[in-house]
Amino acid sequence: MHDGHVMGEWQKLIPGILNDSKSYSNAEILYNLRQAAGIIQQSSGIDYWITDDGQSELLRRIHADSKPPSSAPHSWGRSTGVGSSGLSPLSYTKESEAMIGKSSLSPVSPADEWIEVELTADSGACDTVIPRKTAESIPILPSLASLRGMEYEVANGQSIPNLGERRCLVWTENATEVKKMNMQVADVHKGLLSLSRCADMGFEGRFGRIAGALVCERTGEVIPLTRKGNLYVLRVWIKAAPFGRQEPS
Repeated sequence: MHDGHVMGEWQKLIPGILNDSKSYSNAEILYNLRQAAGIIQQSSGIDYWITDDGQSELLRRIHADSKPPSSAPHSWGRSTGVGSSGLSPLSYTKESEAMIGKSSLSPVSPADEWIEVELTADSGACDTVIPRKTAESIPILPSLASLRGMEYEVANGQSIPNLGERRCLVWTENATEVKKMNMQVADVHKGLLSLSRCADMGFEGRFGRIAGALVCERTGEVIPLTRKGNLYVLRVWIKAAPFGRQEPS
């Protein structure tokens, strides 16, 4: 996938190394080659996804059939926090931030069915949050934030409470395994994907003219983001995690 890009970078760097080779020892030539390889590796890494080739590849992945299989492999990795205001940015009220300082559109479906959800990437959202009416078959469980009575402050200055969390299995486009995520719930208009929470999980964001991507720094996994106007949207499928219990009536 990166072969053309890597070859182009080598073609830029090798002539200079060869031209200067007469004045260097073998050890110095090897050192220069290693330095060149490091530059190429860096330039062909995460930033590849905002090049023309990378954008085309993201578009191909977005259009590919990426729905979760009937029995997808599970990954029990780190979970993340992910809510009728929904105005971005979404941040904690001063009172809720003080609490932290003291301590740290789908129809109803059977619980065992995958539910497609869109999350809008938001650099101003402190949590990944979905509306109360999204994925209603997945129970809302008390979260640390809801038990403490924490609230979010939306762009118009109003405060809305954290209602708890939905503990979900999550399948993303081009995934190879299921992930686990705790999505916070509040009365927002649409689902918001907190980019700061993604960064905490080790995902670095790249945003191009056609599409965006979340790239795992540890594994290199690439999760494509669809660009819709000025917004970047993550398409996911979710269902209740096995340990979920029914929401009290």
